[in-house]
Amino acid sequence: MYFFELLSSPFFVYITCTLLVLLFVFVSVPISDIAIYHSLNQYDVEQKKSIVEVCPTDVFEYDEESDSVVVRDASRCIFCRECLYHLEDLRAAPEDKLGVTIEHSARKFHFTVETTGAISAENVVREAIAKLSKKILRVKELATQSS
Repeated sequence: MYFFELLSSPFFVYITCTLLVLLFVFVSVPISDIAIYHSLNQYDVEQKKSIVEVCPTDVFEYDEESDSVVVRDASRCIFCRECLYHLEDLRAAPEDKLGVTIEHSARKFHFTVETTGAISAENVVREAIAKLSKKILRVKELATQSS
C-alpha cells in the first residue's frame, strides 16, 4: 500500500513531471524581420549581386526584371550580419543608410519540439500549456490568499 501512496504523492508527481520535461527539448529560434530600402538602388548590378552572394544562407536573391535585391526567405537568416558588414564597405559615406535592416522579430518565433516518440510533439505542447495554465492559476490563488 505504501508504494501506491508514494505514486500518488504530490512530490512524486512533481518529480515525474520534471523528468518528463527534461526528456523533451524545447528550442525557440527567433525569426528575423528584414527590411530592404530604396537606397540599394544606388548600387550597380555587380554590387547588388555581391550583396546576395555574401549571405551564407541565401536569404536574398537578385531579381533581374526589377533590378533589385529581394528577400528570398527571411526565416533562413542566422543573424551573422555579413550583409550589413558588406553594405558598410559599399556605402559612399559613413552617414549613408545601409539599405538593409535585420532585427529579431518580437512577434514571431520558430519552435522545435523533439520527443522520444512516445508522445507526439503536438500533444507535448498541449500538455505543457495545460500544466503551465494550472500553475499560473495556482500562483494567482496563492497571491490572492496572501493579500
